[in-house]
Amino acid sequence: MDQKASDQGWQQLQTHIEGFLGQALRNDMRSIEYKPRFILPLLEMPSEYRKNERQEMTT
Repeated sequence: MDQKASDQGWQQLQTHIEGFLGQALRNDMRSIEYKPRFILPLLEMPSEYRKNERQEMTT
């Protein structure tokens, strides 16, 4: 594949990606908005882990 055809292929791919993202952002903004209530449980340490950590610290 020569350089011109390769560049054209990448340009087409970029155009398709930009179109897809633009459409997704217009149509699905509510589903991709920042939702901190779903992040907090991911950041909390499970209670089993805390118990194991305390036991390791005391031994």
